[in-house]
Order: sequence, then C-alpha cells, then structure tokens
Amino acid sequence: YSATLDNQIIYLSENAEHILIGSMIRLKDQHNLTKDLVVKNKSIDWKSLPLQDAIKTVKGNGKRQIAVFSDPNCPYCKQLENQLDQLKNVTIYTFIYPIRSQSVQPSKQVWCEANRTYAWNNLIRKGIVPQTLTACANPIDRNLKLGQTIGVQGTPTLIFSNGFKAAGVVSAEQIESLWKEFKLD
Repeated sequence: YSATLDNQIIYLSENAEHILIGSMIRLKDQHNLTKDLVVKNKSIDWKSLPLQDAIKTVKGNGKRQIAVFSDPNCPYCKQLENQLDQLKNVTIYTFIYPIRSQSVQPSKQVWCEANRTYAWNNLIRKGIVPQTLTACANPIDRNLKLGQTIGVQGTPTLIFSNGFKAAGVVSAEQIESLWKEFKLD
C-alpha cells in the first residue's frame, strides 16, 4: 500500500509489518512509480480553476498554459515574473493572491483598472499602485478561498495545465523541462 506521511510517499506491507520510504522503480522500464504518485498527490483539476478570475496574458501562440498564484508584495513572486518573461507560446493566468494584508487593497485596485495586465505589471515590477479609487466587483476574496481549497500555502505557486502544482520560484528552464516531461508542449 502507498500513503503519505509528513509530505512524503511511503509504502506499507499488507500486514503492516514493513514500511519503505523512498522511490519505487519498476525495473523493466526504469519508470519511477513514486514520482507518479507525487505528481498525482500534488495535482488539482485544471478545469476547476475559475480562469475568469485571473489576469490572462498571452505570449506568442499561447498554446501552453500555466496558472500562477501571486502576491504583489512577495519578493519571490517578483523573481518569478522575470522567469515568466522568458517563456514563449504560453498563456499565463495570474490569480492575484494577496496573502499579505498590505497587498489586499492594491490587488483590488489592479482588478478595477481598464488594462489589468498593465496595472499588474506596474505593481509587481515597479511597485506602482494603480490610482483607481473606484471600487468594482473583483475576485480577490474568491481567489483567497480558491487558494485555500486547493492547498496554495504560499506565493508564488504555479499550476500546470495537467494540474501539477509547484511552489516557489521556478526557473524558465525548469518550466520548459516540466512541459516536456508532462508532454504539455
């Protein structure tokens, strides 16, 4: 049997006398079965994401898709933005996820701007808070609930179109590698 203990895949014998911690490899094709379980356990249903609640940025033909949960005052999110700039042929859905209290109001102001992408880029890259003071209907509270529901514990968090979730700054090279590994090219 397989299970998760302390965020680690473990294997338990049927009679519960033996426990194995580590990777299980199928010898005939050298396939890492543990890796499959990790991907499955870290995955969410991409189709369940309310993409209308995210800022959509299309680069090139936009065929590859990725969602990002980002807080405008998160230094690691700013680093991730530089990595995302290097990607080509991608659609990026940015869920504004203000986990810091000082991020909530500027996040709502970004959503109320006519050009959300421009306002987001100015805020995350330059610290320029939008001047829109008029409140509008926005998804910020829904994004916070969504993140909690799907286990986003910090920012940045990326979700690939196959549902694989990765936390922290992921380099453009690592993203490209994961797209190839998951056959998402």
